[in-house]
Amino acid sequence: MNEPDQPVPSVKEKTRGNPFSHKIRECVLACISKNVPMQNISDVIGNICKIFNVEEIDTLPSVASVHNISREAKAICNKQLEEAIKHSDNLTIMKDATTKQGRQLYGAKKNCSTGEFTLGLKEISSGTADKYVKATLDMVNEASTTTEFVGKLTNCMTDRSATELKSNKLLSELKTEELPNDSELNEFQCSVHPLLQFADEVEKVAKEIEKKYDVKFKSHPSEISTFNMAVLKPLVAYSTVIECLGQMALSILSKCRNFFTNYLPGGKYHNPSLKTINESSTCPSNNISLERMMGQLDRQKNHFTQHKFDDNKCKVDVEKQQDNGMARGKKNEEDKSIIMTQARKDAEILKENLLQMT
Repeated sequence: MNEPDQPVPSVKEKTRGNPFSHKIRECVLACISKNVPMQNISDVIGNICKIFNVEEIDTLPSVASVHNISREAKAICNKQLEEAIKHSDNLTIMKDATTKQGRQLYGAKKNCSTGEFTLGLKEISSGTADKYVKATLDMVNEASTTTEFVGKLTNCMTDRSATELKSNKLLSELKTEELPNDSELNEFQCSVHPLLQFADEVEKVAKEIEKKYDVKFKSHPSEISTFNMAVLKPLVAYSTVIECLGQMALSILSKCRNFFTNYLPGGKYHNPSLKTINESSTCPSNNISLERMMGQLDRQKNHFTQHKFDDNKCKVDVEKQQDNGMARGKKNEEDKSIIMTQARKDAEILKENLLQMT
């Protein structure tokens, strides 16, 4: 048998309660972030340690301990979110919803001067604007208060669905109740979504040209080379190409006028004030990061429970905040112990709340 290359890392700390070490917790959270089922995490860690250290570890976290570590991570994320809200003036909320196996799921993120944070993922009973707002405030209240959050909220980033636009209006009304003298809420829509509708418009025009001139596109109609070959070869008429491109341009122009009215002359954001520019500095140009997060749910094949959503929030929060450098700061062991002790207390509170809900 080969000698182990490295000593087996300490599994538990020699402190009160013998909690699992920071390394084990990092391994658990890394597995969660990669969608390893919670009941398999300890086996994965144990087998990897056995392969590299030629020694078996017996005292790995049970499934219940894995869930506790996940809740502790969520508690830390909520603390970080609380601090970010407290020290930020202009907040941007990004919202999106999806339907998975007949169930309505709602997600939200927050952007501020210190970075991007996940507010949470929740299942809602119906896809109405008031349910969206209630879900948003429920997520906020886990880390802050409605008054503090709404008072600092200046921007909304959503898609162009009627329900999202209505939920923005409800948030604006809520802000008016909290701050009657400063209740204006900037509403922005994702700049990437229109590209899909532009493609639909081009395809629609292409189909009309096919019927009119009896030509067939052999592949995607948006490819210029295919378009030229399909039109020029049978017709040998540049005027027809110009007609086709002209119709496509007019169709896209009509969509642009509809989508970007606020940015055209006379629009709300055509010549924004310095106040609006400063307020919107925390707002991204698109909703892609939230769309990706919701896409993770769409790729899951198993039936989610509310507890699973909470674990997903921990996974996304820890992974994102590590990228921002907020979850991997160089703290000494004493600071880590203090943080984890408080996190365990918060996790117990979360656990009690979950039991009361069930």
